[in-house]
Amino acid sequence: MEKVKRKRRVDRKHIIYQLTNSVNGNTYVGLTVMVGQGVWKAVKLRFLRHASKARTTEIGRSLLNEIRNFGEEAFLIEVLEVVRGKVNAHAREREIIAELGPVLNDQ
Repeated sequence: MEKVKRKRRVDRKHIIYQLTNSVNGNTYVGLTVMVGQGVWKAVKLRFLRHASKARTTEIGRSLLNEIRNFGEEAFLIEVLEVVRGKVNAHAREREIIAELGPVLNDQ
């Protein structure tokens, strides 16, 4: 019997989150997908990927520089919204970035 290729899901839940540097108040708004884990775990894993990239690369993005300069422990993680669907989530993330004006989001 031939294996049937499953259609990729496009209605997954996405989490819009904010990282705040507790030392200087600078913020970053990001988006991650929730795949088989809870909201908090998905956001925490995403932050750990940011931190890993800050440690292992020399990419000059504002958030990565901030993590390098102040350390991972300086950041507070906050879930702003959970949105179903990739298109809706990306649109809402852009709206939130426009509203909040986070300084660590490289434009």
